[in-house]
This record gives sequence, structure tokens and C-alpha cells, in this order.
Amino acid sequence: MFEKTNKKQNRVCIYTHEYVVTGFLHTLEGVRIIDELNQKSRDFLAVTDAEIITGVPAGQNKKVSFLAINKNNILLINPVEEG
Repeated sequence: MFEKTNKKQNRVCIYTHEYVVTGFLHTLEGVRIIDELNQKSRDFLAVTDAEIITGVPAGQNKKVSFLAINKNNILLINPVEEG
């Protein structure tokens, strides 16, 4: 059996050259988003409850429950404060 780990949902906005993704990036409790990005053993970040906004055609949106983003395509990640 797998042991349950405590994870934190971080609401983020991720920018690439082609699209913007908003959703939840999951990290272990106490692990910062930058630490997750700096892990060399993984090339992709998992994002849940994601909305993908593309530039062409303008403003076309798509919602997906899960998305894996290649870290090499990320220009910046902005944590979104909820409240």
C-alpha cells in the first residue's frame, strides 16, 4: 500500500510562449514552488483543475482536470492569492 503524504494545493498562473494556464500545482507541505521547479529528476509539473488560455485564436479557453507542463516551456509562474 502507498503511504499518504500531505500535499498543499498552490493556485498558480503559469505563462509560456503560447498559452497561460491557471490551476493548482501540488507540493509537499513545507516545499516551496521554486523548490518544485528546481527538482532535476522531473521534467514535467502536474497541474489540476486547469484552465488553458491560448493566444490564437484569441481568447480560446479549455478546462481540463489534469495537465502536465514541461518545465522547459515555462517562462514564469505566479502564485495566485485566494481571498
